[in-house]
Amino acid sequence: YRAHRAGVAACAETVRKAVKGRGIRVGRVEPGTVGSDMQEPSADEQREMIARHEMLYAEDIAEAVDFILTRPPRVDVVTLRVEPRMQELP
Repeated sequence: YRAHRAGVAACAETVRKAVKGRGIRVGRVEPGTVGSDMQEPSADEQREMIARHEMLYAEDIAEAVDFILTRPPRVDVVTLRVEPRMQELP
C-alpha cells in the first residue's frame, strides 16, 4: 500500500512538472476513510463512524476536489490530505 502511494505521488509530480508550462495543474487528493459501498462496515456502522468523526462522507472529498479546482490560476494545490478527525492510524 505504501509503495503504491509513493508511486502515485511520484507519477503525479512527474506529470505536474511536465505540463506546468501549458497552464495545466495536477493535484492529488489523499482521502482518509470514506463511507462507501466498498467499505466493510454496514451502512448503519458507517453512519455511526461518521457521527463519531471516524469516517468521512464522500461529499467531503468532493468538496476538497472542488477547492482544488476553484483556486486562482496562480495557485497550485499539489497534495491535499483529507481525513476524519478521529481516524485511527493503521
